[in-house]
Amino acid sequence: MKKLLLGVTALVLAAGALYSADRDDAVLKKLRDRLSSDPADIRATAELARLLEKKGGYTDAAKLWERAIRLQPDESGHYASLARCCNKLERPDKARDICTNALVWFERSEDLLRAAGSAEFRLGNNSNALGYFRRAFDASDEKGKAWVLVQIGKCRRELKDLPGSREDLLAAIHLRDDPWAYFEYGKTLEAMGFDSDALWAYERSRAFAVREDADAKAAINNRYAGSLYRCASALRDQGKKADAKKQFEVILSDRELSRTKWGEKAAFWIKRL
Repeated sequence: MKKLLLGVTALVLAAGALYSADRDDAVLKKLRDRLSSDPADIRATAELARLLEKKGGYTDAAKLWERAIRLQPDESGHYASLARCCNKLERPDKARDICTNALVWFERSEDLLRAAGSAEFRLGNNSNALGYFRRAFDASDEKGKAWVLVQIGKCRRELKDLPGSREDLLAAIHLRDDPWAYFEYGKTLEAMGFDSDALWAYERSRAFAVREDADAKAAINNRYAGSLYRCASALRDQGKKADAKKQFEVILSDRELSRTKWGEKAAFWIKRL
């Protein structure tokens, strides 16, 4: 029954995705037609840029955000959106420059502070990133605080403040059941040596990742399978062969987990135990 319900859910989600894609394509055409008639239409420019971002067209979206800045230079969101696209395009240096300049005028912009923090984190400047994310936290409403707390937790983990990282990520989870909050919480718990607790966190991350894209789900599955493998290996090393075998079998019994690199490793040890 459970498998049937999961199958029906998957079909419904797939149908919804197809409908959404068709609708987006129709909106794209309409917006492009509007801009052909009036290149200075700021509303159409911004709407088209947002839709292209949603579809992963970051290069074209960035060009539109540059146009939006020329048309409406007093709108902080345009600068933040351009910086966000640069981060997605692996140009954190450019994203940082955009944010640094724009924050002179819009120092309380949560979106700009988020983008600046993301750029600094990608550049490995974790202390700078933490500073921006803390300012973003102060500027955000309750809805936005959970995402910012996850970023703060990541920065503090990179800065080797593991108890602080755990505290922030747990606070994010209390605000919202988000797959990436659980994912990063698991990574911090692993770094602290709490493998069994990390396993629980990755399991929760997977449970809340239903609406994530294929790449995100693959990353979560790989981390969860790796955590299962490490816990099974610990049981094996303690001489608890039966328990270890059951844990390895969890990986192989799940289609998605078995396709990760941990599936092959688990199969090796099942034959040995």
